[in-house]
Amino acid sequence: MDAANKADKTPFTLAGQPQTPLNLWFGEREIQSKKSYLNSMAQACASHIADVLAAAARGEALIGDRPVEAKDIAILVRDRTEANAVRQALAGRAVASVYLSGRESVFNSQEAVDLNLILQAIQHPQDERRLRAALATGLLDYPASFLERLNRDEQLWESLVAEFSGYHDCWLNLGILPMLRRLLARRQLAEQLLAGEQGAPTDGPAASR
Repeated sequence: MDAANKADKTPFTLAGQPQTPLNLWFGEREIQSKKSYLNSMAQACASHIADVLAAAARGEALIGDRPVEAKDIAILVRDRTEANAVRQALAGRAVASVYLSGRESVFNSQEAVDLNLILQAIQHPQDERRLRAALATGLLDYPASFLERLNRDEQLWESLVAEFSGYHDCWLNLGILPMLRRLLARRQLAEQLLAGEQGAPTDGPAASR
């Protein structure tokens, strides 16, 4: 309950009506096979997303006061087969998308190692060793000259401590998801990750597992 109470309170509204956090869909036709079920659900998912984006273009689908964007949308899938079905359905509606997971576990990726170091620094922003380790990650992508400058520029170091302390306070007061959104936005991490995907656009919904 505590985590729910600290969740981001920015509402998602559609045609002026607040949308519930969880909705269940029931198919209208009898399932003939696993493949037909997958295609049916992929088409329904893609249609809903296309409808939301069209409503956003009319100013009728909002997150807070701003229109919903494709990059606000994530589709959770179990494997690449499901991801491909959804991507094809979205492509049929001229909605670009990217698949963020490779064949290996996401926890084995360098990005996961880097994110773990960044989260440790956010959890302990006054710990110089942890903060330096986070700043040296490929995700934050600082050049060696910048990292060396930290040894003699006290004002620059304090500004970074203050930034990570802000993430820490956001985590405690609002929860980890609002904190991650703030981190992603300020550091443009999502754009960097998507740009690393071969041939992947940077402004479409992401299918991930």
